[in-house]
Amino acid sequence: FAKVILALREDYLHYLLEFERFAESEGLESDLLKKDQRYYLGNFTPETARKVIHQLTERSQFRLEDKLITALVKDLATELKRVRPIELQIVGAQLQAEKITTLSQYQQLGSNPKTALAQRWLDMVVADCGTENIKTAWQILASLTDEKGRRTLRTQAELESNLNLLPISASPRPRVPASLPLPILIGSGLVIHWRQEPEDRYQLVHDYLVEPIRQKFNADFRKELEEAKTKAEKAEAGRIRLLKWSLVGAVAAVVLSSISTTRAIISARNAEKGKANAEVLAQSLTATNLFNSGFEIEALTTALQAEGQARDLAEKNWLEPDTKMSSLTALRQVVYNIRTSNRIQGHSGSIKSVSFSPKGNAIASAGNDGIVRLWQADGTSLATLTGHSGWINSVSFSPDGKTIASAGSDETVRLWQANGTPIATLTGHSGWVRSVSFSPDGKTIVSAGSDETVRRWKADGTLLATLTGHKDWTNSVSFSPEGNIIVSAGEDGTVRRWQADGTPLPTLTGHKDWVGSVSFSPEGNIIASASFDGTVRLWQADGTSLATLTGHKDWVSSVSFSPEGNIIASAGEDGTVRLWQADGTSLATLTGHKDWVSSVSFSPEGNIIASAGADGTVRLWQADSTPIATLKGHSGRVNSVSFSPEGNIIASAGADGTVRLWQADGTPLPTLTGHSDWVNSLSFSPEENIIASASNDGTVRLWQADGTPIATLTGHSGSVRSVSFSPEGNTIASTGEDRTVRLWQTDGTPIATLTGHSGWVSSVSFSPDGKTIASASFDGTVRLWQADGTPLPTLKHSGPINGVSFSPEGNTIALAGHDGTVRLWQANGTPIATLTGHRNSVRSVSFSPEGNTIASAGDDGTVRLWRADGTPIATLTGHSGSVRSVSFSPDGKTIASASFDGTVKLWNLDSDDLIRRGCRWLKDYLVNNPLFLEDASDKLKVCQPEKLRSKAAPVLVRQGDNLVKAGNFEEAVDKFQKAMEWNPNLQFNVEKKVASVWVLQGQDLAIEGNMEEAIAVFRQAQQLEPKVDLNQNTEELDQNPETVARYFAALGKVSQGQNLAEEGKIRKAIAAYKEAQKLDPNLKISAYDWNSLCWDGSLHGYAADVMFACEKAVELEPDNGGIRDSRGLARALTGNKEGAIEDFQAFINWSGSSNEEKSQRQDWIDYLRAGKNPFTPEVIKELLWS
Repeated sequence: FAKVILALREDYLHYLLEFERFAESEGLESDLLKKDQRYYLGNFTPETARKVIHQLTERSQFRLEDKLITALVKDLATELKRVRPIELQIVGAQLQAEKITTLSQYQQLGSNPKTALAQRWLDMVVADCGTENIKTAWQILASLTDEKGRRTLRTQAELESNLNLLPISASPRPRVPASLPLPILIGSGLVIHWRQEPEDRYQLVHDYLVEPIRQKFNADFRKELEEAKTKAEKAEAGRIRLLKWSLVGAVAAVVLSSISTTRAIISARNAEKGKANAEVLAQSLTATNLFNSGFEIEALTTALQAEGQARDLAEKNWLEPDTKMSSLTALRQVVYNIRTSNRIQGHSGSIKSVSFSPKGNAIASAGNDGIVRLWQADGTSLATLTGHSGWINSVSFSPDGKTIASAGSDETVRLWQANGTPIATLTGHSGWVRSVSFSPDGKTIVSAGSDETVRRWKADGTLLATLTGHKDWTNSVSFSPEGNIIVSAGEDGTVRRWQADGTPLPTLTGHKDWVGSVSFSPEGNIIASASFDGTVRLWQADGTSLATLTGHKDWVSSVSFSPEGNIIASAGEDGTVRLWQADGTSLATLTGHKDWVSSVSFSPEGNIIASAGADGTVRLWQADSTPIATLKGHSGRVNSVSFSPEGNIIASAGADGTVRLWQADGTPLPTLTGHSDWVNSLSFSPEENIIASASNDGTVRLWQADGTPIATLTGHSGSVRSVSFSPEGNTIASTGEDRTVRLWQTDGTPIATLTGHSGWVSSVSFSPDGKTIASASFDGTVRLWQADGTPLPTLKHSGPINGVSFSPEGNTIALAGHDGTVRLWQANGTPIATLTGHRNSVRSVSFSPEGNTIASAGDDGTVRLWRADGTPIATLTGHSGSVRSVSFSPDGKTIASASFDGTVKLWNLDSDDLIRRGCRWLKDYLVNNPLFLEDASDKLKVCQPEKLRSKAAPVLVRQGDNLVKAGNFEEAVDKFQKAMEWNPNLQFNVEKKVASVWVLQGQDLAIEGNMEEAIAVFRQAQQLEPKVDLNQNTEELDQNPETVARYFAALGKVSQGQNLAEEGKIRKAIAAYKEAQKLDPNLKISAYDWNSLCWDGSLHGYAADVMFACEKAVELEPDNGGIRDSRGLARALTGNKEGAIEDFQAFINWSGSSNEEKSQRQDWIDYLRAGKNPFTPEVIKELLWS
């Protein structure tokens, strides 16, 4: 008998896995997820509900009147004739609390008694929170619902935020935080606490409670509106009375009132504006934090949401510059660095293996739920392969993609067609099969098992050879690319190699713990092995050790090469996927899994990585992050970069002595050659027809935009460091190591030489109106000059200055300091601010076209963005060397930076483009996660998620189909109806779908013995779809509800009989079989069903009583040795020795019996021929347990 019964939600089943090790050590059933170990507790039928209520109350002092029970069940039953246990529990508890035992008392509750009882139960739970917390408790409950009548998931921070938004009446006392009543609501069972990353979430326990909570919420809201209206009317009446007594001061009063009102409105508007900007800033920060924590998809959705909110503020003219840049920078960071492209869910537990098909159009995943699932590369579910009776440890495609092999803990390898059709089951391992792999030509399969062997099979399942050598479990096996070598990894800490015919090769040793995975490089010259010692080891094919890759914080479970062999991916218990170059250099760490990662695989093109984890997800990653546009062409350092005035051309100057021109999209244009040394600086004329370049060769060269040389300006006595055109384009200024600023006409005629600096002059810039020139020097000063060269006040810095720039309005000057600071000055020389953040010298500084953003470039390899008042906004990283120059495009949507790493990078600040990229990235995920898509309707307006609903509708249909299989009929109907709502053009009729669901429900009811209810549901289905087939088990169309109900009721009796026989209740089992035949005389009971009764009945001492079942089974399948074996047992136990020997011999000759079983039956025959009884109590007991 059962001492303890455990009940838990299906979505918590994976927690049972933590119990398995204990179960094994105690000798208990260890496969806790097997279906026959679980009993599904679903919704009650009305009849079952009546029985439950009777059983719970008839022996207690709280007995309910039969009429009340009938009325109660009727009220609780849904459209699908089901009673939800949670609803029965709540209403029943309240009936008991209020001592309602008669129908008359129940009817006094009003027109809707069950809702009234639920409301009173809610009131009691909320009252337990304490008088001072009641309003807050109701606010929390209201926050956990939405206006569409759904439960929502909220973090505690969101609940706290909503306390300030929900319309519950104000109080002079401070608000009670959600943290006070929340634990009480959780303890009552009213609210569920979901433990998640990065924040826990909270949810109402059932949809059923949404309606009474919303009713309470809406009623209180209306009441408070009435109270507010009454207060307003009283206030207005008082104001009128006051005006009657104050006519003399009316004008003054109006004026003062207007001023006061205006101030109040402005103050309120400013407060609202500030709050709105703060929310966007908070969202941007959250997106960054989520991304840094590995929650990339959540980070992208949050960043897109922030950018959408920023756009809303911009439409109101409320958007602050730093808010705009913060949301843009967060979105840019995520878009350009995100790796997670999709997250696929469907398994009900840990996923052990994942594999791409050879064409990359399908992905196979295998899990602890005993299922292989096939998916399209975008995450769309293709097929579900069932057949294994336990965990599946490995899955692999054949080279032609036509066959799938799976390896399971049920000691089998199963072969399937690519569409999921079973082909064969390979048996031979005497323990778990841990790994399976195809040879490159697809003709051979190798499998590795816990029986310490590697087995070779033909593709048709014929066993070729068994390779032995490992001293413990063999965890992984793989062929070399040429197919001539097999490599295996074991828990004995070794990697073993074999020739294809099984001849052993030298063993690879070096790991200090189990080796869990092994893989060949595509060229076959390198072997990678992953171990529980936390390392990945690389070996030459001949066994020579090459390198040890360290970085994982715990054991490494899987390793795989990219198709080109230049990247290695490893997966580990630390929840990460790590990428390495083939020489062992670490490339990247992909985070996001919430538990250990068990398997990793590259797509055939190598651009996508799939990983499978114990968190029940398959995650798809881009093998490389979206590259920031990078212009490469210079053969050395790049010193300067500039946009043309129209923004359609980018020019860069390099240490290779060239000026390179590019289209704005990065397409190369002609290269300007002529300088004999480094080119340090360049500048476009305002009309874009001339380019000036300054070089270490002491010259300034002028070029036409097409690259044609115009003139060479000479005069500097050393390197020329900087060059710039005046705004009108009629003057050129250049600076040099000779400490001078030289002015030239555009034809090269010298105008003037400005002297005064005592060190190199590093930079020169014209004011926007062209009236002022600023020159920056290593002497620590910025000198200002009139356009004709007349000196103006000098700005002094604490060290050498590398760059200088005017704001677009000309009222601010920014300088880039060698001391790592950017300093801002008013044009009259008054200091404004010092910007700190660079860790080394600042080389360049530039204002955005609007003047609200400053960009600076430094030797620390970063570009930093600042608000015009000096507030830091963002840091752009990506260069691998000093950044020497930075420039904004004329539209402000792009920043170009030039670096000593030889590249120019283009940083995208175009919100339209970033949004397009982000939304495109999310598309597959949104389509395959309809709940997320529905939630995105409000949060991701910028992505127009409603346009994706039609594509997501088929996913809802598949989810509905899965719910039907699980017996969740009501939820399935909701899915089907929503699918039709999202895509009315779906090629299915929702009435037919719902009717088919009801048919399955009716069949279940009949199997359970509820004939009348089954017939009622069948008729309900026929009303929706008159031609619906009530019984798909028969070839003809069955439309008679009574006949079909009797058929399934008969099947139910056969199943009941089998269960009774297994329990040893043989007479009851026989009665159940006979009752099945009585219910449906035409029912064809299978040989298997008769055989089940024969075998169990014989073992439990009723061989003579079940002999008729044995004969019927043999009559149906006379050549089945297993069935003959059961009759042989019955014959032996009833004294028919010759008949028993005949049947046991038939079993021995049968191809389906194992050698061990054949040997046992031969012993029985020998005993019988010797006149002995082989079936001692010990043997019978052993057979019962087998």
